[in-house]
Amino acid sequence: MAMMPVIKQNLSDNIKHDLKKYILDMDLKESAKLPPEVEIGRKFGVSRVTVRRALDELEQENLIFRIHGRGTFVNPEAAAIKISLNPAQEFGHLIELGGYEAQIKLISQETINRGAMGQGTVNQETMGQGASHRMKKHCRNLQVEEGARLYRIEKVYYADGHPAIVCIDYMPRELFQQEPSEDEWSSMSSFELLRRYAGRLLCRDRVEILTMTREEMGSVTDSALLMECQSVLELDNLAYDQDNQPVISANAFFDTKYIRYNLLRSQEHY
Repeated sequence: MAMMPVIKQNLSDNIKHDLKKYILDMDLKESAKLPPEVEIGRKFGVSRVTVRRALDELEQENLIFRIHGRGTFVNPEAAAIKISLNPAQEFGHLIELGGYEAQIKLISQETINRGAMGQGTVNQETMGQGASHRMKKHCRNLQVEEGARLYRIEKVYYADGHPAIVCIDYMPRELFQQEPSEDEWSSMSSFELLRRYAGRLLCRDRVEILTMTREEMGSVTDSALLMECQSVLELDNLAYDQDNQPVISANAFFDTKYIRYNLLRSQEHY
C-alpha cells in the first residue's frame, strides 16, 4: 500500500524518529557506539525514560543492540538496509531508496457500491464474480456493510520509467467530509487525503505477503498488462487509524527487479 511514514503519536515516537535519523547519519567507520542515555536525553531535550523507551523499540527493530557493561551499539547490517518492511514507507520514496527516479501515475479514482450507476461510480452488480468477491472482502476488512460506498484509487509507480508497483487502495466514502479534487487524487497519497478530509491518522497496518503470476494479477487489475515481469510480489494490506479502526484496505503488486524488501530478524535458539 502507498504508505507514508507512520504518523507520530507521542513524544517517544518523535524521539524514536529523530534518534533513528541520528543513527543513520552516524559515521560507523569511526564508532558504532551510541552516547549514554542521559547524554542522548540532553541532546534531544527529553527524559532518560523517554530515551530508553525509544531505544527499546529500535532494539526490537534490530537497528541497535546492547552489550551488558559495554553500552549500546548500532547494528551495521540493519543500518545498511534501505528498503525494509518495517517501518512502512510511501512507495515513491521506496523507489528512490532503491536508487531510481520515481514517477507516479493515477490510473483511476472511482466510487464503488451496489447502488445506481452515476458519474465516477461503479455498480457492484455489473462487476464480474471475482470483482464482486474482492468488494465483499474489502468491505469486510473495513468493517462496513457490503452496500457501503468505497473509494477505489489505483496508481502505478514507475522506476526510471519502468512500472515497478501497482497499488489499489479502498477507503470508506463515509469517512470523508468533502470530496477531494481530481488534482488532489493525483498528487496526494491516500494517507494525506485521509488526514486532511477525514481527520484520520495512520498508526499501524497488517500485511500479508503473497506471490502471483502476471496472469493472476490480471484478474484484479488491467494494469497487470503494464508489468514487465512474469510474476509479482503482492502485499495485501489493512491500515488502522489512531482509534484502531481500519481505514484502508489495499493491494500492492511489486516487480522485485526494482523493489526488494529486506528483513533483519532476531534469533531465539538456545
